[in-house]
Amino acid sequence: GSFVALGGGAGSGNYTTAPNGGSGGGGNGGHASDAGDSTQTAPAGFTAYGNAGGDGYGSGGSPNRGYVGGGGGGAGSVGVGSNTVRPDGGIGIENDFRTGSNVYYAGGGGGQGGNNTNGEWSGQGGAGGGGGGGSENGCVGYCASQGKDGEANTGGGGGANYIANTPPGSGGSGIVVVRYAY
Repeated sequence: GSFVALGGGAGSGNYTTAPNGGSGGGGNGGHASDAGDSTQTAPAGFTAYGNAGGDGYGSGGSPNRGYVGGGGGGAGSVGVGSNTVRPDGGIGIENDFRTGSNVYYAGGGGGQGGNNTNGEWSGQGGAGGGGGGGSENGCVGYCASQGKDGEANTGGGGGANYIANTPPGSGGSGIVVVRYAY
């Protein structure tokens, strides 16, 4: 029919605004940049879910956390964009349609940490399958220097990458759940 679920916006490159999408991509931390917006729409009587990504920051915070990218937007909240807190992806939306218990879907990917950071400042993926972001100095527990992929069958976003000339995490495959009364 007329239902279209947009893919999420990719993360930003240097000096550019992140692309728009179902949820917006996070801004680039190497050169502070704006995040993408959500452009998801829905037919009358239905609800569209999607949020903007977080802006990137191109200078150190206090204490110095270097160049920090923004987290990608999730279906339930915006991505985090700040040089003083971890750049997490936005959380997804939960429902119990498929399993009978609440499951999150469409979490945003985590933003990248940067110069002079410790690993804990790479963004975690948002609840709903978002992949963790990478960092120059590696990460503690939930990510590595390269961004992680989003979880399959959740529509979660891929994590941002710090390493030059290597791809970021890929977005997780989506899922369609149809609930009906019989």
